[in-house]
Amino acid sequence: MRHVRSSKAKLLMALAAVVSLAACQTGSFIKNIDLSAAGTYHLALVNNNQTIPWTTGAGNQQVTITGETMVVTDTGSGGDWTLQTIRLRNTSNGTVTDTLNDGGTYTKNQSSLTLHSTQTNTTAFTGGFTTNLLQLTGADGNFYIFST
Repeated sequence: MRHVRSSKAKLLMALAAVVSLAACQTGSFIKNIDLSAAGTYHLALVNNNQTIPWTTGAGNQQVTITGETMVVTDTGSGGDWTLQTIRLRNTSNGTVTDTLNDGGTYTKNQSSLTLHSTQTNTTAFTGGFTTNLLQLTGADGNFYIFST
């Protein structure tokens, strides 16, 4: 009789655990997963719908981004980021330049990122990430989507 009572107690405890888990919000489990932002990302879109190359400005004051590659390393709550290859044409009063480098460190809170530039000592980007996308707003106010 004691063995039957012990089995029933174990069964009831297991059932209570399952019911407790089912009562929790599914979203809370997803939010607590610590995703890694690490990867190599390529600039795909600017401001949600403008493909690369992308030009801003007018006349002799134009900047055209022809490609970017961002490499992100992850150390848990943050890491390092580098814009390895920024190809752009910056036309300023007829003079064309084509290089720009940046990088630094970032902090991460679940799927949110804040990227700090060591070059300008300011926040360069804020936004979020999924397993294959970075969705970042730059200090310039533009919205950038990078994909792996």
